[in-house]
Amino acid sequence: MQIRVCDASVHIRNKPLLDGINLEVVSGELLVAIGPNGAGKSTLLKVISGEVEVDKGWARLDETPISSYSLKDLSVMLAVLPQHTELHFSFEVQQVIALGRIPHASGNRRNAEIVNEIMKLLEILHLARRDYTTLSGGEMQRVQFARALSQIWDISGPGFLLLDEPTSSLDLSHQHAVLRVAKDMSRKGIGVFVVLHDMNLAARYADRIVLMHAGRIVQQGSAEEVLTEQNLQEVFGVNIRVLTHPEGDHPLVISW
Repeated sequence: MQIRVCDASVHIRNKPLLDGINLEVVSGELLVAIGPNGAGKSTLLKVISGEVEVDKGWARLDETPISSYSLKDLSVMLAVLPQHTELHFSFEVQQVIALGRIPHASGNRRNAEIVNEIMKLLEILHLARRDYTTLSGGEMQRVQFARALSQIWDISGPGFLLLDEPTSSLDLSHQHAVLRVAKDMSRKGIGVFVVLHDMNLAARYADRIVLMHAGRIVQQGSAEEVLTEQNLQEVFGVNIRVLTHPEGDHPLVISW
């Protein structure tokens, strides 16, 4: 199962947000998009999720245009964690996570089991009865990640998990915890697309990286192919040094 974007362009008020994008999000792979602010990463995620339609080219889920799927059909095989999520109601944390189960007819008992499993996995069980609106920013982000996980936790076929900057409010420990879980989901057959700003996290967890700039893809491939000093200096405009990480075989990016 795959999502394919071909020659896709998106404009707002004649301003190009995406320009000629070709990309595949494949089941069983963790794909990370990196690039400076305004590169088009979040817009690309919205195209993949069906939230934004392309002006040119196409976006398809298993050869069917994403725009032709109903919201209900998409919701049972595709979960999205947007960059910003606002919830002003005094829901308990476990109720927020359970929102991800709405598309599924799995019953209250099974839904409660799934929510409990995910809270244990993400070490937020102690927050279960907390009022969501009283949480810190990082806690809210982890709860919303749990909500997205619950939506695809036990789907019968391949699915997709789309995460827009899921580590932005998290400390180092929880950044790695979230990406480890995302990686594990990909190993179970889920196609995972993640927007990140941290190139070293991308190098550590991505199966494939897409580097974007000004609405275009500069390069895509393995961490070694994409995270080169030349590529990164041209895109980010700062001094870059790329080494081999001393504790692994992936690149280590240093900037100054």
